[in-house]
Amino acid sequence: MLKKVVEETILPENTIPRLSTVTDITQLASFTTGSVVSYSLPLATSGATTLDATCTPAPGSMFPIGSTQVTCTATNDFGNTGMTSFMVTINPILQTADQIIIS
Repeated sequence: MLKKVVEETILPENTIPRLSTVTDITQLASFTTGSVVSYSLPLATSGATTLDATCTPAPGSMFPIGSTQVTCTATNDFGNTGMTSFMVTINPILQTADQIIIS
């Protein structure tokens, strides 16, 4: 008996863009208020097409002390949007007693 093989075809209009994973970032503050953080945008694809990804906050933004979620999205020609996110954590500058200036 022959078995019928059924292949499921995903139509381009049903394809959700995929974005590569971005590793969480942790760094010390460069200023008392936070740090400017640069990172590479994730690779975004939809089928065989490469898309432009946008992230908020953008690379090169000032991140405050603490943790901030960065959300990256890419939208294909059919209006389907894919998303990924990662965390940026800025640790405060620690002061020691000899760094404190009393005037």
